[in-house]
Amino acid sequence: MRVFIIKSVNLLIVAGIIALYCINVRKVGEEKKSIAEKTDKKEVASDDGNNIYFADDGIYEGSGDGFGGKIKVRLTVKDNKLEKVEILSAENETKDYLESAKKILDDAIDKQSVDVDTVSGATLSSNGIISAMKDAIKNGKVKV
Repeated sequence: MRVFIIKSVNLLIVAGIIALYCINVRKVGEEKKSIAEKTDKKEVASDDGNNIYFADDGIYEGSGDGFGGKIKVRLTVKDNKLEKVEILSAENETKDYLESAKKILDDAIDKQSVDVDTVSGATLSSNGIISAMKDAIKNGKVKV
């Protein structure tokens, strides 16, 4: 009887973990959908559920907080693909950290997503760039 109770408790714990995971996945999907609706864009989740595809060509700009202050980026979308990511300003960022974190720009283009990993040793600058890229999508296209 004791073994049965232990197995039952373990089963309930595993079921609870799976339920929490499913709820979290649903929230992430809803957040991406919300961003797409707010910006009047047609971004959709990719097959693996982690990437944002760009269905609306144009230039997007946003900013985020890095190690030394604000980092401003520009995303260029052409033919429904993220073609270029550039840092417009990062005046107070430490040069070495910023240079290390710039690897994220290529990662975003390679993955066609703003959901990229941070660079070890330049985590705060990396988070600032990632935050700025997400802000650019949230803000929508820049009128040129």
